[in-house]
Amino acid sequence: MRHKKKKSLIFIAATAIGVAAMANYVLPFFNPASEINCLTVDLDLNSGKLKTTRKVCWIAVSTSYTETAISELIQQAEPADWQRIQTLTPGRPESISHPYSGAKCQARSLATLWKKHNFCEQSKTISAKALVDYWQASPDSSMAGSFLDKLYATPAHAINPKTIASLVVIE
Repeated sequence: MRHKKKKSLIFIAATAIGVAAMANYVLPFFNPASEINCLTVDLDLNSGKLKTTRKVCWIAVSTSYTETAISELIQQAEPADWQRIQTLTPGRPESISHPYSGAKCQARSLATLWKKHNFCEQSKTISAKALVDYWQASPDSSMAGSFLDKLYATPAHAINPKTIASLVVIE
């Protein structure tokens, strides 16, 4: 009788562990925003720095911070204002939509524009600060996108700190 009871307990424990392990991979299909098993990327709206966190069973197992071209130029005085830009789960190649999901691409686009048009350091700093200001002034990254569109439309020979400053209109 005792042996049978021990076998039942082992079976129940193994089943519970199996169900928990499967839930780790199955639940994100039904709720992609779930942080049960995911990789999240957050952006600091004050500096442009990225934070990547890997979570398993809602527990952060690793966190790394990455400088962007913008965060290397901006001296952050305020505390970090982390906003989610990506949530990646196993089996789902795309992230769910977040309000600032375009910000990572916008930071890369600005750095590409700097190289393409040989921005001086002052122009880089003004444009980086403007992008961060747009992120902070808007509930999403759309205003920053409009600023970048104007910057891309500006002819290369006309790019200078004064021109860039004239494009910045934050309401």
